[in-house]
Amino acid sequence: MGRMDSRMKGIVEISKMVTATDNFFNIKDAVVEKMLEVIYPAKACVNLFINDFENVHLVCSSTLEYIPKAYKKNEKGEYHIPLASYPPYIHEAIEKKEVIWVKDIYNDERAINEIPLAIHEGYRSRAVFPLISNNQVIGFMTSFFIEESSYYNDEDIDFISSVATMIGFSIDITTKKRDADLMMKKVRGSLNFINKASDELYKGLGLNKFLKLINKQVCNVTLSKSAFIMMKFGEGENLYESGFGEHIKLKEAALKIHKQFQKSSAKILNGQYYNKREMPDYIDLHEINTLLYHRLIKDGEEIGFIVVSNAPSYRADDLKILNIFAMQIIFAIERYENASKLIAHKVIEKELELVEKQQRIMMPKNHLKLSDSTQISYYYHPARNIGGDFCDIFFINKKRACIFIADVMGHGILSNYFVAMLKGAVKSSVKENVSAGEVLTKLNKTLFEDFNSMDAFTTGTLIFYDQDRNQINASNAGHHLPIGIKKENGRVVAEEILFDSGMPLGVLEDTRYTNQHYDVGKYDLLCLFTDGVIEAMNGLGEGFGIEALKHILIAHYQEDADQINESVQEALNLHTGKKQLLDDWILMIIKNNERTEIEYGV
Repeated sequence: MGRMDSRMKGIVEISKMVTATDNFFNIKDAVVEKMLEVIYPAKACVNLFINDFENVHLVCSSTLEYIPKAYKKNEKGEYHIPLASYPPYIHEAIEKKEVIWVKDIYNDERAINEIPLAIHEGYRSRAVFPLISNNQVIGFMTSFFIEESSYYNDEDIDFISSVATMIGFSIDITTKKRDADLMMKKVRGSLNFINKASDELYKGLGLNKFLKLINKQVCNVTLSKSAFIMMKFGEGENLYESGFGEHIKLKEAALKIHKQFQKSSAKILNGQYYNKREMPDYIDLHEINTLLYHRLIKDGEEIGFIVVSNAPSYRADDLKILNIFAMQIIFAIERYENASKLIAHKVIEKELELVEKQQRIMMPKNHLKLSDSTQISYYYHPARNIGGDFCDIFFINKKRACIFIADVMGHGILSNYFVAMLKGAVKSSVKENVSAGEVLTKLNKTLFEDFNSMDAFTTGTLIFYDQDRNQINASNAGHHLPIGIKKENGRVVAEEILFDSGMPLGVLEDTRYTNQHYDVGKYDLLCLFTDGVIEAMNGLGEGFGIEALKHILIAHYQEDADQINESVQEALNLHTGKKQLLDDWILMIIKNNERTEIEYGV
């Protein structure tokens, strides 16, 4: 095979690797090895910038012999090398975002200090390929050529440059996936904490202590050192202030930012983040290096702000997190105000009971027979009167059923409003020849303005179940993964059925949701659930957890769905010490009775 054919084949095979995964670190060594099969003899490594851009993380170094030994690993077993220790031409390649090939290390002034390294590693020339994502250099790949430079040609350099472009693309996918997962983890943790703090406020904790709890938690989530909240509240519009950490200077800076936001040019903004290079001139950088600010808006009127500072850096995701905190503060104080009114106006309780009945009417029957051997059952446990958890089950045709489970952010009438919208939208979007991913994409597009206008969103999983073939077509919008129970090598095991996590509905308007297809005939039982199950807290602040739920399902999977639900409920009550949980939850069981009867002789 000629060198040109080898290069073309190499590009195709590396492209397949990159597009088949969302984690670059799973394929990094295989990509470099495939590249070096084409460019031989040579060595290569990939260097990725760490947060401060003053050090680089050496990865894909398996083809190097001396260089890794010249540096010590950190406590995580990683090579972190100061960027300043690299030769000048690498800095030039990074700055200019272009490939630089030093064809003769021994006779090029830019590499004069590199000669001892070249002797030990055994290379004669070296090329640098910047790795670019979103027009930013995120690292660089270097190729070390063993033979004289005349052995290699410009087509070889173009080939390696193409590989570097694909590596940059793969790293970009990995980063976005990691950021989305981290964002969801932060959102879930924040909502769970805020709901708990709101309940304490409702019970009489007091507004000052409530705001102090919020300040502490928002620092934990955003990795900030200080937080400060200022807001007007009550009929007399009393001014409340609450801080955490070194917040005195933060208060001064926040008031200056707040004043700028009140000007006409800033009225369209509800929040902003500033890193060191973007900090306004009127902020003292000796005290505050980074800052994240969000206004508190109630009934269209600005009543205050929440601000945090001195995290290593802030990004757009942190602003979204602060937006959730700001929104939930408003919901909490509205609930706090309404609590006293509920005491004086018991009639409202009757109205809430009617809304609860309305929500239960919107839910499907608790037990539904999908086929002669498969039955689906769900159990809905609302928090107090009205919850944001919702599911729907209906037949698309005689052979296929639609199963939808969702968790709308928050509780109360707002959640009930979105539940009603979701039910209608799902029913109208599901058609014979439409995939689950297409339905979620359409739902998100259709309902985005409603979600966005109320700063709300929902997680959800949509499944099309083919009962004849025991296959599902599924798509996920940031919801917890289903659990499957099966017998394997004489043991009963529980495993999460891996879907793409996806973004919740109502977060990004142009999100496209993917499809997954699975043969679920190997499972005796499938379990879908909302986060109220695994995030139920005990007195120590410990969540019930996914592993505890798996343990119960393994122990009771041969029982009927009602008994499984009762076992889960008993375990939750025992874990929390309460019979009424703070969060609503849904547990859905899809039971393959025929498989259980055949395998266990029931």
